[in-house]
Amino acid sequence: MIDRPMTREQWLKHQELHISAFQIPEAEVLKRNVDWLLNLCYVPDSECGHHVRTERLGELGIEAVGREAINWGDLYSYAQRLDDGWLVTVEEASDGACPELCRWLWQWLHDWGWPNITVKTEW
Repeated sequence: MIDRPMTREQWLKHQELHISAFQIPEAEVLKRNVDWLLNLCYVPDSECGHHVRTERLGELGIEAVGREAINWGDLYSYAQRLDDGWLVTVEEASDGACPELCRWLWQWLHDWGWPNITVKTEW
């Protein structure tokens, strides 16, 4: 199965249509969405499988992310519910030193219908 991003509206419809055994937790949808976005930054490489190219970041409109302190070899995310929304954390990016990456991820999640999202990075 290939994970593709899902808007909040699509997720709510999915939850409505499926019995609980086939429902996807909201935190999992957020994680999949963020991981899908992060994967957009990579290009295939015959020697190591994949790598990040500055040109690719430029195509995504996030060229400044290439100057942020990010361990591109091991990025992953998780989401946790807060009282007033969601916290999405991207691991293997310098804590508080990746504002462009956080802004880009936040904007997509917001555009996809998650209104109360905070995105942060940490090692």
